[in-house]
Amino acid sequence: MTQMLTFHLKYGQKVSEQLTKIGKNMTYQLGLFLRDRYDGFIKNVFDTEEIQVISTDYDRTLMSAECVMAAFYRPDDETKFRKDLEWVPTPIHTAPEGDDVLLNVDAACPRISSEVSKLDQIPEIQDFNEKNEELYKFVSEQAGFNETSSLSALITFDAIYIERLYNLTIPKWAVKTYNEMNIVSNFFFELLSYTDELKRLRGGPLLKMITENMTNKSRGELPKRKMNVYSAHDSTVSIILNSMGVYNSIRPPYSSTVMIELHQIGKDYFVKIYYQNDTNLVNSPHELTIPGCSFECPLQDWTELLNDVIPNDWEKECHDIEPLQNQSKYLMLMIRNG
Repeated sequence: MTQMLTFHLKYGQKVSEQLTKIGKNMTYQLGLFLRDRYDGFIKNVFDTEEIQVISTDYDRTLMSAECVMAAFYRPDDETKFRKDLEWVPTPIHTAPEGDDVLLNVDAACPRISSEVSKLDQIPEIQDFNEKNEELYKFVSEQAGFNETSSLSALITFDAIYIERLYNLTIPKWAVKTYNEMNIVSNFFFELLSYTDELKRLRGGPLLKMITENMTNKSRGELPKRKMNVYSAHDSTVSIILNSMGVYNSIRPPYSSTVMIELHQIGKDYFVKIYYQNDTNLVNSPHELTIPGCSFECPLQDWTELLNDVIPNDWEKECHDIEPLQNQSKYLMLMIRNG
């Protein structure tokens, strides 16, 4: 059986947008989990032809990828370059914001901001914001924001969430509104890919690469490649899951991981999706099934079912004012940051 892996990791937290000790430990533990899961399939020694690691250009995502790989690869006597160091370097590839057309695409795609501005015209979103208007006002005032908005509530909740994670004392008003703010936070992650256009623009590039990698693998064009690892953000996790139609509408927790595997049985190829959203890595990953297929989804069916969210020419769509109509449509590891 041959597997091609595509993951999405989502990792530990930040202070001043840096990875904390808890985050480093979470992602290191994730690396151990992945080594246990794929041991025997992926070599214990790093092979540049077997695996590729790509990250967004943020300290915390780069460090998360490094922590995962530090646990995933442990040197043997032959590969160890210092007797007192149980570590081998693994290359992490990245592109600066604005040039990233895979994982952090907003700056490179002007039309995304145009599509986001249209969300306030959707009745369901208008109703949600009206229902939570008093919450936005209350949280904004308590947190010291000069203006009232759902974004200020989201930023505040993110800080409160981190303080709670560290067992710090949070304000009484935050305890009182915690569950309400959590609902707003969950809804925000849905909004990132709420429409088909946002799924195509934000999730399409990565899904296209995943699909092309698996198709090329099935054709024998990537004979040695076995794993692609993507270190990105909680937003990236939610967008990819939602674009595939398997998102549970709950903000991805730290160290959450999407594993997309290509399996070969005889001459046939099948795709399986697993979602590990247990930060403590105690429970088994969830098996996810894209709408219209089985859990073991034939690669050809996978490609056809995701065709609507994969643009033929992403850069052209990113610079078109109006949505393109009737476009032909079409293991990765992602590490989430906050």
